[in-house]
Amino acid sequence: STPSYNHAKDEILTTNANTDSEKITKDDPRYHFDAEMFVAAQQKLVSQRNGLIRLLKKKDVTTSDYSMARKLTGILLHTLQDFYSHSNWIEMGNTEPKNDIFDFSAAEVADVPTCTNCGSTCSGNIRPEINVNRLLTSGYYSSQNTDSTPITKPDGKWKCSHGGLFDSTRWDNAKGGINKDGSLELFSPHYNLHGKAVDVATKATINFFRDLRGEVDNDLVFGRYMGYEQTTSIGFVIDSTGSMGPYIDSVRMEVFRIIDERAKNGELPAMFMLVPFNDPDFGPVFVSKNVSQFKSWISEINPSDGGDEPEMFFSGLMLCLSAIEPQSEIFIFTDASAKDADLQPQAAAIAEKNKCKVNVVVVRTPGYRRFFDNQGNFPRKRRSINALSYYDEIAFSSGGLALHPTSSEFQSLMVVIGDLTKTQQVTPLHLSLYNITNPSTFSVDKLLFWEIQQWLNIGEIYILVPSGTRDDAVAGNTTLLSTRISGNIFIMQLREPKVTGIWQIQITSAGLSSLRIIGQSSLNFMYKFGVEDDVGPHPGIRVITNRPSAG
Repeated sequence: STPSYNHAKDEILTTNANTDSEKITKDDPRYHFDAEMFVAAQQKLVSQRNGLIRLLKKKDVTTSDYSMARKLTGILLHTLQDFYSHSNWIEMGNTEPKNDIFDFSAAEVADVPTCTNCGSTCSGNIRPEINVNRLLTSGYYSSQNTDSTPITKPDGKWKCSHGGLFDSTRWDNAKGGINKDGSLELFSPHYNLHGKAVDVATKATINFFRDLRGEVDNDLVFGRYMGYEQTTSIGFVIDSTGSMGPYIDSVRMEVFRIIDERAKNGELPAMFMLVPFNDPDFGPVFVSKNVSQFKSWISEINPSDGGDEPEMFFSGLMLCLSAIEPQSEIFIFTDASAKDADLQPQAAAIAEKNKCKVNVVVVRTPGYRRFFDNQGNFPRKRRSINALSYYDEIAFSSGGLALHPTSSEFQSLMVVIGDLTKTQQVTPLHLSLYNITNPSTFSVDKLLFWEIQQWLNIGEIYILVPSGTRDDAVAGNTTLLSTRISGNIFIMQLREPKVTGIWQIQITSAGLSSLRIIGQSSLNFMYKFGVEDDVGPHPGIRVITNRPSAG
């Protein structure tokens, strides 16, 4: 699946799951079809669906609109799916979804006793006449409220409880519960019907998306909402000062090669983005899906002025990050230090949140000279290693690369940039700014089409192949890898046919090193960090959005 589809699915699934733990929704029965609040819950569904349709039928649907629509969808689907696990729809014998879920009458809701006390199990604890007469009921749960007004189980009315270990109403008449949320009796008294509830809720979810597509009546918009359309972009942030003159042609050639290769393979991104910067100016953002238009903008970059060395690097990057879609790749080119390095933490946070990789190419120029060279360019003052550390940090924290070629190495290094923009990219291993002393392992299988390794400050590199053979990669003694060195980057590519299995790599260096292994594969996976969550009726794992603590 594509990154854009994975991102869309992740937004919906995460919001769906968090409905059970978010403060606003976790205890409100209207979001769960609890406490027999069927009409109020149905009104929530209608309101959410109408809001979703309005977002997707706007004249110009933005990236934030799509994101908001997916999050709204997650909450809506949670409520919709809870109808089948919290009500007695399944106990009535239904195997299909309720067709009028968005428009049913209060007359269908039971206003009489609905449950009996459970015995050794809760099977059959819903009074027979309720299901025979097709009256709807659902369970009450302790600590529920609506707009801070407590919703309590009626005393002496013999209503059903939600039930489960964390529901204290399970001890009140009628004792027990009827929820089918899971397959464990400890948490779900009607656990034996969980599978049937899942099947019907799945059908209801499919019907919802089918009907929504018809309501939106725009397959391009619906495709982007679902992540079927390519929504990731490629951004280029380029220093346009005079000293970049010798390198701009190489940047243009490589950008054109990337575009042409993507077009040839039918893999064009959703948008191409260009942000020029210098000092004191940065921007504007040039955005287009039209290849000819974008090439024209790149061609029109005319390096000029400069000489006072620091430039608005992070301001240009922030401008690109604010406009580009999540899961996108950004390449930024400069030969200067940053005048606005204080923005580095903020830029890193946005890149991490939106899962955008930032690749930084910083040309190492000769010493500062107060005269123009014979090309009319103004060389800049040499930067210290410390002045470049914030470039390394923004690149490594976002999963990108920090490349520091000399002026003579710049053109040959541009070939690497093309490799980094390939689609279906995966990263089996990434270690940033480490003293890498112990061997690291990574897996190679038949789905991994190609592979590149990259380091900084390398001394010796040893590879242990799956057969157990140990090779000196730097010396080029291995028969399984082709190697080359470009600037501060040591690159190895697996020869064909690949040797599959568990590989080991060990590095010795005088200082900090960086290792990144990337490849192309049709297999990828989604992940989130979470913590145990015992708040609310459904214990489990709650997704955390901040970086987890080390250790």
